Amino acid sequence: EKQEEFDDITMDELEEEGKGRVLLYASLAVLVYWAVGFGFGQYYANWGVIDSIYFIVITMTTVGYGDFSFADPSTNVRARIFGGFFVFFGVAFVAVAMGIILDALHAEADELIEEMKRAEQKQMVGKGLQGENEADAFNAKREIRKVYTDLAGHAVSITATIAAGMAGMMYLEGWGVDDAFYFCCVTMTTVGYGDLHPSTPTSKVFTIVFCLVSFSVLAASISALGAVPFKTRRLRNLHKILHQFGRSLDMSELRSVCMSPEVQILHKKSANSTTDLAEEDLYVSRAEFVLWQLIKQNKIDMTGDVAPCLQTFDSLDRDGSGQLTHTDLMTVTAKA
Repeated sequence: EKQEEFDDITMDELEEEGKGRVLLYASLAVLVYWAVGFGFGQYYANWGVIDSIYFIVITMTTVGYGDFSFADPSTNVRARIFGGFFVFFGVAFVAVAMGIILDALHAEADELIEEMKRAEQKQMVGKGLQGENEADAFNAKREIRKVYTDLAGHAVSITATIAAGMAGMMYLEGWGVDDAFYFCCVTMTTVGYGDLHPSTPTSKVFTIVFCLVSFSVLAASISALGAVPFKTRRLRNLHKILHQFGRSLDMSELRSVCMSPEVQILHKKSANSTTDLAEEDLYVSRAEFVLWQLIKQNKIDMTGDVAPCLQTFDSLDRDGSGQLTHTDLMTVTAKA
């Protein structure tokens, strides 16, 4: 009887299945918000199409120049009450939805980088991960340089966005360099004092695009900047953990690793039994050492991550040999 080929699943695959649904709900939330705002502008405030969209964007991005608002003399008390709810839901909920959408767009770009990493991993597997090439080893200084290189890339994005905004507003509004620069900075940071704002339909369309682009660029840049001290500190700590043994291992270090609670659980032994072992009986396998290192780096948790996997392994390891072999299959067949 032909057996079906086993297809292992990963967490990324499972999360990918629900990602499309979450993205759909987020997009619908933004569309509903836009439809409500557009309906208010068109049918209640008697604004034009461009003005209605412009109003939605400056509200959603919290720029709020003040040239359009619910306090306009043409609106009444009910409109201002509606405006309070519209602003609240725009900031509280649509911001979350936009974050999901922006993350999805960034994920597409990150996927290209991940493909490059997977190709590199395949090459490393082909070499047996022997660490013969020093360039393949973890280098804290090199990784920290990558963090600052990435930060420099964000700085370039901010500069390019402001430069494009300045050029557009200088051309469309006839402003000088100082006013255009001031307007772009106030808009990008969503401060929106209101002393300068677009006055023509064309410049409003340009401002709509600039608000959306600059909002996402600055949000990503601030996130990257805020993460720098945490990333650099973590990389330095990671270097200390990976190089705590130097280039060789002595007996006291080996015994210390073997007696660690994490390795004890992996070995299914107690600390007392390890203490009594002769030097030639002390060992840590390659997989156990990797798990021990990942736990010490706080990348995985013994209780939340490793223990459930060990329980699953033990339930499949019918003969208790510590290995999944043909014997385990025979044991299951015999019990069936």
